Amino acid sequence: MVLGIALLPVFLLILAGALLYLPPVQDMVRRNAIDFLEDRTGATVRLERLHLRFPLGLRLRGLFVSDAHGDTLVYAGSIGARASTTALLRKRLLLDPVQVNDLHARIHQTSDGAFNFDHIVNAFTGPPDMDTPEAVEGRGFDLAIGRVELERIDLELAMDPSELSLDLQLGALDLVFDRFGLDPMLFYVEELSLEDTHVFMRANAGEPEPTSYPLLLNPLDSMDIRFEHLALKRSSFRMVTTDTGDSLWVDVAGAEIQAREIETLLQRIALGRVEMREVQFGMLTMSGPADTDTLGTGPPPWLGQQDGFRFWVQDWDLAIDDLRMDDCVFAMHIDSVALPQELFDPAHMVYGPIDVHARDLLVNNDKAALDLQHALLHEAAGRTPISLRVQLDATPAAFTLENGRADAMGNVLDFTLAAQHGNLDAVYRDPLHIPVQARVTSALQMARLAPLLERLGMVLPPGAAADETWDTQLSMSGSVRAVDSLHLYLSGDQG
Repeated sequence: MVLGIALLPVFLLILAGALLYLPPVQDMVRRNAIDFLEDRTGATVRLERLHLRFPLGLRLRGLFVSDAHGDTLVYAGSIGARASTTALLRKRLLLDPVQVNDLHARIHQTSDGAFNFDHIVNAFTGPPDMDTPEAVEGRGFDLAIGRVELERIDLELAMDPSELSLDLQLGALDLVFDRFGLDPMLFYVEELSLEDTHVFMRANAGEPEPTSYPLLLNPLDSMDIRFEHLALKRSSFRMVTTDTGDSLWVDVAGAEIQAREIETLLQRIALGRVEMREVQFGMLTMSGPADTDTLGTGPPPWLGQQDGFRFWVQDWDLAIDDLRMDDCVFAMHIDSVALPQELFDPAHMVYGPIDVHARDLLVNNDKAALDLQHALLHEAAGRTPISLRVQLDATPAAFTLENGRADAMGNVLDFTLAAQHGNLDAVYRDPLHIPVQARVTSALQMARLAPLLERLGMVLPPGAAADETWDTQLSMSGSVRAVDSLHLYLSGDQG
């Protein structure tokens, strides 16, 4: 009898928990939750269905929450999550998976700084000037996330004070965390797959600000982010600068990244393999009125610092072991978007398709290197094929191009180049006196050279035999201003 009385509270607790899985009880919880939220926030709240899954799963269907004006703040067709019971025993709230489908959210910040969700935040935290209760000592539950699955997400963001707006249409995101933490912030991503996602951003460039260089801060110094594998399909990004008219666009049919080492706290990103397929990158720059900005009129901020490439690299250490690009397009336009009118049109530089295979790409404060094994691009104006291979090695003291070969319309040039400038200050102060050594060799066939010269707006000299081949060797040393030695060898096969 005494044992039965002692176990009665436990029995009632188990019974109450079991009743929560009955549909009538869940419907009652749904109605009470709606009434509570509407009374507390003043927002219109609708929830079509609340479904608890054994043992610790929750799914909401048809959730609607209005902003302060009755317009849509959030609508979600389905939100679901499942918690791990074993993790709870270790004071760890592990959500795996988290699933969100058919979500539409609209976030708006008015010119006075107020957001359209402030009424909800204030309902649970109080106004900004309200005293917050002191934190209770003792460790609570740690939040962890295993897998996140998002489908058909539509987000509208408009921030009037900064004149920033963003439209996000996300088709599908599958994200698998190896580790997840908020204190400290760490996000170790094992797998990220993003498909059918499109981003359109509008922003105001605003007034230029003076640089803080040489003081540089790591923008990710409070977040430890790492990933192993990323995949992207059928996605795009577009950005327009509203006050200047400049724009940028990137369309990706497919891309895949396999990481080797990621340390954002150390600003190090080392990728093992990067593959891009049918990626289109474009930029439009509007010339506008004459530039009246005076921030960039003096000497560059890196001058005299003797810190290598740090001004451009910003303390990042980047490496790619293997890079491949197939059927890509690169375009840079000034004032308008149009096809180029000549081979090298500075107002419309459009090249594609582009195929690239490169290895051992390295960029950091002290070095830039690249083994370009093969690059083939077509100039859009006349579909002129241009291929290139070269090994580049650059330090603040020297620059070399080794094993170079360029082929334009069948005209092949083999080349090497070495510049010993000592430091980057010399490049800026006296570039014409930098010691340079170069060597170029080619077997120029006039029949192939003539069409290339025509594309460049030039013609062969009178009397040049159209079927003649010239063995050409050129070597020089000295500088741009003063050539110390120059050797030129020409030999035609027709005398």
